[in-house]
Amino acid sequence: MNAEITFLLFLVVISTGLVKGTCPSTCSCSSGSSGSYVNCYSKNLGHIPDLPSDTYSIDLTYNSITKIDVQFCIEMPQLINLLISSNQISEIPVNTFVDCELLQTIYLHNNEISAIEPFTFMNLHNLQYLSVYNNKIRSLDSNTFINMTNLIEL
Repeated sequence: MNAEITFLLFLVVISTGLVKGTCPSTCSCSSGSSGSYVNCYSKNLGHIPDLPSDTYSIDLTYNSITKIDVQFCIEMPQLINLLISSNQISEIPVNTFVDCELLQTIYLHNNEISAIEPFTFMNLHNLQYLSVYNNKIRSLDSNTFINMTNLIEL
């Protein structure tokens, strides 16, 4: 009997969308057939909040975010657009985007990034737009943008 109740509760949780996460209270979200668009523009965030797993686009511009966790994209496999410019990010660990295979746009400009390690963007075959201007980057390795055959604008 307890197993049946547990299973029914699990089905209720799935059907109400609680499993996929909810919109952060400081942000606004809209859902459509592509998933969730999350707008956290200028919300004075110090870190990236928990986001709905069906997030396809997120705007985190003009916050005080200092890092992007390595596990960032595991929770959001549909992520296509990441706008995280004008924050205080100083580094991007090599495996940060390894699970972000669908990403097409990354805006990282106006941060504090001093270096981008080789192969940081290696898995991003769909990436078309990468903005890293106005950071503290002094040099780049020749393998920094390897295998980015769809990149239109850097």
